[in-house]
Amino acid sequence: MGHLNTLFHSWPYVAVFVSGVLFWPTVIEVPAHGQETGGFKVIVNSSNPLATMSRSEMAKVFLKKEERWKNGFAITVVDLATDHPARMAFSRAVLGKEPDAVEAYWRKLIFSGMGSPPLKLASDAEVVAFVSKNVGAVAYVSRDTELGGAVKELEVSR
Repeated sequence: MGHLNTLFHSWPYVAVFVSGVLFWPTVIEVPAHGQETGGFKVIVNSSNPLATMSRSEMAKVFLKKEERWKNGFAITVVDLATDHPARMAFSRAVLGKEPDAVEAYWRKLIFSGMGSPPLKLASDAEVVAFVSKNVGAVAYVSRDTELGGAVKELEVSR
């Protein structure tokens, strides 16, 4: 009976401990720098005067809520396949969603007639080739992808 009594008197402490263990991952923030550089880099055509863009601005562009660059050029967004590692890293770090959730977003917009998803290419090389030929294009590729002279990396800021 003594052990049972002790258990009932200590249950608030056990509840606090258990909730702390279960919910601590929701309050830990991954450093922004690790997210920005881990697995992807954002690219634009080298003639694009932009050098940096905030994550929130970038999210608007990749969700097609922003359709023109500040210089007036139309923005052409390019995605990689849903299961591509760079897509997973980009979606989590910039859009704050898993790639499947982003795909669901596009399906909803398509179904309602309110939008169309970005162009989807299969490889980093195809993305670089497309961006090099399209002044208004923006995309992301794997961190170690060679860019060449017609494409440049766009810095992602907080």
